[in-house]
Amino acid sequence: MRSALSYGWRRAMREWRSILPFWATTILFSLLALWPLYLAWGNGILHRPFLRELALDPSGQSLTDLFTESGVNQLLPLGIGWLLSFVAVLLATAVAYNFFAGGVLSRYANRRPFWPGCRRFFWPFTLLGLLAVTSLLLLTFTLAWLLNLLGISAQLRIILLLVLAEFLNVIFEYARVMIVLRDERHGAIRMAWRFCRTHSGGVLMLTVLSRVLLAISLVLYSRLATLLTPLSLVALLVVWRQLAALCQQWLKWLRLSWAIALVEPKGL
Repeated sequence: MRSALSYGWRRAMREWRSILPFWATTILFSLLALWPLYLAWGNGILHRPFLRELALDPSGQSLTDLFTESGVNQLLPLGIGWLLSFVAVLLATAVAYNFFAGGVLSRYANRRPFWPGCRRFFWPFTLLGLLAVTSLLLLTFTLAWLLNLLGISAQLRIILLLVLAEFLNVIFEYARVMIVLRDERHGAIRMAWRFCRTHSGGVLMLTVLSRVLLAISLVLYSRLATLLTPLSLVALLVVWRQLAALCQQWLKWLRLSWAIALVEPKGL
């Protein structure tokens, strides 16, 4: 376990450049997702008195007026545009992740160069992602129905559903690792399940450690972000937000690097 932690950390630090394409892509998608705001600014929607009253009215009366016919007519196009852009960016980010993940994991496992790894594992990872989303939806609805039938409290239901989501996430993460290490597209989920079951202690330890590090990074980000909220520091806040996103993405990839080192200790 100690060697896996050390190797995974060193490999993630050494190959930090391999995560930059996905990070840059997420920034580009985030900017593109703001197109309804750019359009609204260009058409003068953001300068309308209704929006100014909505932002400055402390009584909340303008919020009530939001649901009137005039309020809906002003904000409905903007809301629909934002919803469509959010869905499009979400799908595009998932596609980009499936593409770049092959390259990153190939470099972590020292199997092949970055771009050939991206092309090699894109379709297997895409299929794996579709199976993960389908499994999560089916099991989540089934578990939620059973817990509701048993009269479990809402708080406990949320905790159990989060545990289920994390469990599936770990299984499919190790399935990606198995595809890269074994270079096999069939049976990856079965191999991942078998490995996680026989090495449950190490898998659980690495999962908890990665979540703790991610929580620490989020706390540090929010603490400093509150100090950069004045308008004069908006530029620094934007820079800090992107650096924090890069750090959080690196922690995500570090978790997969640890998984590679745990699955194949002979390669250390």
